[in-house]
Amino acid sequence: MAAIVINNKQVDTILINQQSDEDAVVLETKVDTARIIIASMYFDINQPMDIHMQKIQAKLAHAKGAGIVIAMDSNSRSTMWRDILTKERQKFGGISNE
Repeated sequence: MAAIVINNKQVDTILINQQSDEDAVVLETKVDTARIIIASMYFDINQPMDIHMQKIQAKLAHAKGAGIVIAMDSNSRSTMWRDILTKERQKFGGISNE
């Protein structure tokens, strides 16, 4: 449900298997001397948000000392990102944006 396409043979990139699964693809790339983690994630609407938040935390921990880019389809609606409403799915861990 997630993908990353790099169409440049000069970009040295490897798949991080231990951080990737059926809903996430995680790559490590080096640009000059910078190490960058790139993650594409899909949040299944039928799974609790806590599971997805744990996966994000794991990617952030893995990227320690590196830059990180996370792109995701969160299957959510929230006024935090300028939607007109917030659905119950966005309220997790005791945190609400309302």
